[in-house]
Amino acid sequence: MKRKLFSQDSDRGFSITELLVAAFLSLAILGMGLSATITNRNLYTRDVVSTRINQNLRAAFDIIGMNVRQAGEALDGFFPAIEIQDGTSGLPDTLILRRNLYENEVLNVCQNLTSGTSSSNILVAYNTTTSGCAYSTDLAPSVTAWNGYITSEGGSARAYAYNRTSRVGEFFNVTGVTDNSATQQITVARTPGSWTNSYIGDGNSAALYLLEEYRFRVQDGVLQLVINEDYLNALNVVDGITDFQVTANMLGGTTVTTLASTDSWPQIQYLQLTMSGEDTALGREINSSLSTRLFPRNILSQ
Repeated sequence: MKRKLFSQDSDRGFSITELLVAAFLSLAILGMGLSATITNRNLYTRDVVSTRINQNLRAAFDIIGMNVRQAGEALDGFFPAIEIQDGTSGLPDTLILRRNLYENEVLNVCQNLTSGTSSSNILVAYNTTTSGCAYSTDLAPSVTAWNGYITSEGGSARAYAYNRTSRVGEFFNVTGVTDNSATQQITVARTPGSWTNSYIGDGNSAALYLLEEYRFRVQDGVLQLVINEDYLNALNVVDGITDFQVTANMLGGTTVTTLASTDSWPQIQYLQLTMSGEDTALGREINSSLSTRLFPRNILSQ
């Protein structure tokens, strides 16, 4: 039997060419795997940012929606419970929502209040037979309610004067309501300040309300909530907001981009809100936009 002789070339290993080919293939496979990993990571990061934007937009809609449902509570149809201020040149809109805190505690204005003048006390009832201004012990619950609310607000509260004829109004600060049974007068004390509008004191043309006004606006990329026109203490709701558009679909099929204080809010079928948000991920801007329809349910009570 012939024995196979051992060849010296049989244990020489891989050639340089084979090693280079193997190294190239390994690097190519590693590169493709790394590229896929980075791509998936970037997609995941962008998806997380996009989801966060949508969550913020939905949270903002939830807050606005809750207040839209309360708008017009304990208010008559003539009172501007909902207003839409259209942003000029495509800028974000402003949505204003109002509700009355005390249904039966509206005080009629019984003295003329002139724009540009100040009044430390506002007469809301006195010894007269004039409708809406006649002094009565039936007004005692209103006096108690007003003073209770003022006390709960720390001794000074925001009230709203409303001209029923021109349908304009303004907030001012009140410090108390006095019921003087001896002189048969009820007066509302206000902090120093001038009136922006004029109000006729005949007991029917103007009245004072304890309101809650929520004003949603976009300021420097932040959706803000301004309560009772207290702009210095505006609440930041959601940041990263680039646009906020509001329209009202009215009975009859018309759609309006502006709803003024003189317009009839009970004619609203629904509000259409569109909000856009923006954030940055891996040096790229991520944008998202959502829309919703809201129905002011207190329309049903008008």
